Amino acid sequence: MSAPYIPLGGVRVLELTGGLAGQIAGMLLADQGADVIAFRDRAAGDGIHAVVDRNKNIVAFNKDCPASETDLIELLSGVDILLLDGENTVQSCAHGKLLGLAQKHTGLIVSRISAFAESDGFGAAEKVDDGHIAAMTGQFTDVHLLRQLFGLDPVYTPLPLASVYAAVHAVTASVLALNERDRSAVGAKIEINRLGSALSAMTSMYQRIEPQAARYDTPRLPIALRSVALPIVRKLAKSGGDARQEKLLTIARQSYPALMSSYVCADGQLIYLFAVDNIKLTKAVIRLLALEDVLSQEGFVVLDPYGAGDRRDNLAESSNLSRKRQGLLKKLIASALAEKESGYWLAAFRKVGVPCAIQQSTEEWVMDPMNLEAGLMVDVRDVFHGPVRQPGVQCWINGADEELTKPEPSKEIQFEHLKRWRPTARDSETVLSRKGRGLSEWLDGVTVLDLSSMVAGPVAGRTLAEYGAKVIKVEPPNPNHGPRMTCWYGMDVNPGKSSVIIDLKKAEGLRVFEDLVRKADVIVSNHSATASGRLGISPERLQALNPKAVICRIGAFNGPKRGEWDDYTGYDPVLQAASGIMTRYGNPGAPDLHAIASCVDALTGYSAVFATALALRRRMKAGQGSVADVSLAAASSLVQLPFCFSYPGRQWVEPSGQLAKGKGAFSGLYACLDGWIYVGEQVTAIQDLPQEFRVASDGTCFERSRLQKIFRTKSFADIRHAFGEKADQVCQVLSVTAAMQGEGSPIAGRMQTAMVAGLGKLIWVCPDYLRSDAGALKPLVPAVKPGSSTMEMLGNLDIPNLDDALKTGAIAVEIHPDFLPL
Repeated sequence: MSAPYIPLGGVRVLELTGGLAGQIAGMLLADQGADVIAFRDRAAGDGIHAVVDRNKNIVAFNKDCPASETDLIELLSGVDILLLDGENTVQSCAHGKLLGLAQKHTGLIVSRISAFAESDGFGAAEKVDDGHIAAMTGQFTDVHLLRQLFGLDPVYTPLPLASVYAAVHAVTASVLALNERDRSAVGAKIEINRLGSALSAMTSMYQRIEPQAARYDTPRLPIALRSVALPIVRKLAKSGGDARQEKLLTIARQSYPALMSSYVCADGQLIYLFAVDNIKLTKAVIRLLALEDVLSQEGFVVLDPYGAGDRRDNLAESSNLSRKRQGLLKKLIASALAEKESGYWLAAFRKVGVPCAIQQSTEEWVMDPMNLEAGLMVDVRDVFHGPVRQPGVQCWINGADEELTKPEPSKEIQFEHLKRWRPTARDSETVLSRKGRGLSEWLDGVTVLDLSSMVAGPVAGRTLAEYGAKVIKVEPPNPNHGPRMTCWYGMDVNPGKSSVIIDLKKAEGLRVFEDLVRKADVIVSNHSATASGRLGISPERLQALNPKAVICRIGAFNGPKRGEWDDYTGYDPVLQAASGIMTRYGNPGAPDLHAIASCVDALTGYSAVFATALALRRRMKAGQGSVADVSLAAASSLVQLPFCFSYPGRQWVEPSGQLAKGKGAFSGLYACLDGWIYVGEQVTAIQDLPQEFRVASDGTCFERSRLQKIFRTKSFADIRHAFGEKADQVCQVLSVTAAMQGEGSPIAGRMQTAMVAGLGKLIWVCPDYLRSDAGALKPLVPAVKPGSSTMEMLGNLDIPNLDDALKTGAIAVEIHPDFLPL
């Protein structure tokens, strides 16, 4: 009997990290079977180390390095991946030596996570925390869909988005570098920056299309409200304090579409629905709530939004309903849902495939029995905290050792025990070439079929294209999603891809698709298990057609263990509701959406690429295809990892609510004379403040409001100057628009512009999150019009009888004559 498959079995990782990003990266590698040794200060901490250090061997250290140069040389000779960031105490000793010695090992992969790219001009600013990145990129101003529009103050979000995205980018690049090393015997020096990692998930927020029809405004507001009322509201928001901010926010929340909102059920629980701009889901909601007749009487219609054009009465494109109709629809849905308890509606909506979730806290999400049963949560016994409930693995490959889904607590070892890592051969007998390829060629020759819709799956396809894969986006001829989701967001998530339209519901269309599958290396899909079987594209069928193909499945609530949850549908906002992200960002009575895509969706897409890289490694070594799974649910836990665990006696103290301004008494958001500033987490005591800002002689007497009064009288430049050597702890809070245009902004230099035929002027941000000594990621050309590559791409792949397929509608060359349907 063959040994269980371990995706990173035999891979040795030396982790010298002190920041969250590097520690998560080490955890993700260890979760897949890598042998990870981490240098760490073994303090009990707040429990986060019980999560990020699981499956690792820990070497305790102090500031005096116990290792000689000879020890380090011998250690590095047995290492495959050296994982670094700029925040480890060990830098004062071993870190510097290792960086120099690493240059001598051509087969070593060095993955280093930093705050900025060298081109950003910030130097070695390694004490920059995720709050600084959030302030620079518009997270405190624009993540909430309505605050910036209504002129409300910035709000603090504690989610470590930059670090979590950077961690997944780091492990993905490391695994792909391992695969490349097996081909060429050449290692790589990889640099991942957190600023670019954050931007990689915020690209839709930075996208501009000029001219753009009002149909694609978010939110869609009447001209009078936008041009007359909003300027008045913005003026009112500048005075009146927190009470006025809360009142205006309550008014602003009314702008959310009815089919993208929370409703109170008979038991007082809130249930969140997400069926916006989807004709199939809209019909399901209307039927279930028995609203067909009343909506028809009120003049609502349900029409194909591609053929009907821009209408303010079309339920199939409910984000564009008139303000009056939006209010009426909300009232009708609220009345219906108030009749029964939340559990009834949850089951009823799930039965008809409508994405929904009961709003709950992160603590409730962590302790949800379904998550434990699905393997989305696991219990690990920690030496300091006892049993710690925490997120399970981020991705899982079919046939992998089941023990990988049961993480072990960390083990402490002595430095001398590292000598077990003896120098090893680099699989020289399997080397195909002694010349390494550029970073943008690591997936050269890999053909990807992207069957997914919305954001997570297409982001995975876009990222694979950045590494050099040939990605073919497969669209249906009559999408359930409206033009906003398919066409406008498509410009963001589909650059670098060709686009074909195939009707999988027709026998001839399925035949064409099966011909594509036989020629593909990777297939990305977000269809549920039931939907895949119904369409004839189940993993079993795809593997029968191409046994070596990697099938990457993106689910909603699924985990490593199978169950009824595999067919629960969901989108980013639904998992925000279920996992407590909305409740933390708002409050239990009024949860708030934490961005529509730049949260769970993007992370799920990056996790899918990590899973695909692992599966490609298996194919390279064993000649075997795999089914690689990820889910929105797993990503929703990882993106809030500092809050997403529990142990006996844990105090659930978190920055929360729409008035939140920071984590501690000193760090966080402050208004100043010329805007808003963010003070970093390194400012932890009064002694860290400039003398002129020390408003009390000891921390116990300190009041944040007193410091705020002082800052209001100072300009940003004056405050930063006063901080002297700690000036890098103070930065301006920028909106997305200010970041795009601001002089000296590192983001302004990343903006790109192109004229796209049939569309107009396209403005977008190039994240530039990853570089290596093997070059940069592949620059991607703007997305093409859906279906415009159908005949050329299928012809180049020698798919037979294309003309006949076109005549029968099995394939098509466009969804709509316009790039963005008007």
